[in-house]
Amino acid sequence: MTRGWKRDEVLVGAAAGLLGTIAKELLQLAFGALGWSKHQYWHIAASVFVLPGEVAKPGGLILGALGDMITGALLGAVLVLATRVIGRRYLLLKGLGFSWLVWIGLFGLIGNLHVIRITPVDIGTGLSTFLSHSLFGLVTAWLARTWLAEPLNS
Repeated sequence: MTRGWKRDEVLVGAAAGLLGTIAKELLQLAFGALGWSKHQYWHIAASVFVLPGEVAKPGGLILGALGDMITGALLGAVLVLATRVIGRRYLLLKGLGFSWLVWIGLFGLIGNLHVIRITPVDIGTGLSTFLSHSLFGLVTAWLARTWLAEPLNS
């Protein structure tokens, strides 16, 4: 019996990244409910496409959710493809490091280039996005490691 889609590294990475993004979103929602974060990811992602006043409207929320989920799936695929070069040993740690690189890139670099119209600058949102991105990296790497058909010690 073959493993079908699990033999395709891009599909495995995309699926893992999508589920990692959902985990990230849920944690960020919890941080928002606790008052630790002023922004949700779909608002930040929507601000790439629409003005800040539009991000909480239904169309803005849909655009933001699509943008965040697609980005997560693409990042998951990139992580899995990168394992061809960096190997799969210690994949959880590599996933964590990858998520930190993404966090710095998205919120540090791209945020300061004003591509994102809502840039979180408060400490609570900064820390909560760091923690939720860390969860993204761990979940994505764990799922990828679990699903990949090839041996993990390569």
